[in-house]
Amino acid sequence: LELLQNHLEPSGLRSLACSTLLRAFEAGVTAPAGAHLAAWRFLLASDASAVVLHRHEIPHEAVAREAIEVLTNRDSGENERDLALAVLRGPNVEFIEQDELVSIVDRVLDEGRARQVGWLVQRVHEERGLSLECLVSLRDRLASSSVAAVRTAAIEVGGLLPRLDLPFTLRMLADRSPVVRAAVADNLEQV
Repeated sequence: LELLQNHLEPSGLRSLACSTLLRAFEAGVTAPAGAHLAAWRFLLASDASAVVLHRHEIPHEAVAREAIEVLTNRDSGENERDLALAVLRGPNVEFIEQDELVSIVDRVLDEGRARQVGWLVQRVHEERGLSLECLVSLRDRLASSSVAAVRTAAIEVGGLLPRLDLPFTLRMLADRSPVVRAAVADNLEQV
């Protein structure tokens, strides 16, 4: 932890310290206070790939809170948002409030990050459940986008509903994008 927090140390050594902490979290070793945030902040500052967080979790409320801030901040960079989406899994999804999830969805209405946000909605729903009203609201927000990939994510979120919403399905089948229509067909096949 001291190596990781010392900005005078070489980046390779700090990177090794971060990897060691990530493996310690994974092994269930009791980490010193501040270790989770230090590892998270190092990854953000070092412009690390989100792949690191697909292999290792950083389960901590403060990390989740900062990741949510990254996703709702319009000034966050692309890599920062990728890292934030990657860290919000497992126990960290418990800390995402429904209004924050709505803000995150609103943030991607015109971006290519829709699939990742669709997965985030699925993770939150699987971990603790989202109300029917929230799922419908998120689905409809995504469906209102001018970007076909975002509308496709709406279909995935709609698949979390307990029943097929026929009016929504018919509307999406009439979408101008063949990608969206194909996603609806795939969803219907699964149903």
